[in-house]
Amino acid sequence: MILFTSLVQFIAESFEADPKFTNTMQFRAVVGVPCTLVLFFPISMKKDMSAFAYFGIASVIALVYVALLMVIEMPFYYKESMTRPTTKVIAYQFDYNIFTACAITFFAYSCQIQLLPVYSELVNPNFARIRKVIRRSILADMLFYMVIGVSGYLSTFNRT
Repeated sequence: MILFTSLVQFIAESFEADPKFTNTMQFRAVVGVPCTLVLFFPISMKKDMSAFAYFGIASVIALVYVALLMVIEMPFYYKESMTRPTTKVIAYQFDYNIFTACAITFFAYSCQIQLLPVYSELVNPNFARIRKVIRRSILADMLFYMVIGVSGYLSTFNRT
C-alpha cells in the first residue's frame, strides 16, 4: 500500500499537483483507503491459493522486467559512476547499517507464511514435494535479489 500511494504521489506531482498536499497524511488517506477497499480487500478474501495464480504470474513478469531493465541500464550508469572522482568501490562496509541490512534480508524471505496454504493445495502433498517447492521458491527469490542488488550496486557504488 505504501508503494502504491508513493506511485500515485509521484504521478500526481508529475502532473503539477501541489506537493504541500501530496506529502500529507490526508493525501495518503484519500488515495489509500479507497484503493484498499476496492482492490486489496477483495483480493484478500479469496479462499484458495489457486485464485492468486494470475497475480503470481504478473509478479514474476514485473520482477523479470525490473531485473532486465537494471541489467541493461547498468553499463551506462557504471561508466558514468566511474568517471566521478567521488566514486569509491567498497566491497563491504561494517557499520550501524548492518541492522537495517539484516532486517531487510530476514524479511525478504518471509514467504513461509504461505507454506501451509500452498501445502494444503498440492496434489498428493508430501514432504519431498513441499521441500522442492520451498527450495525452488527460495532459489528464485535469491536469484532476483542478487541480480537486482548487484546491478544496483554496480550502477551507483557508494551513492547507494
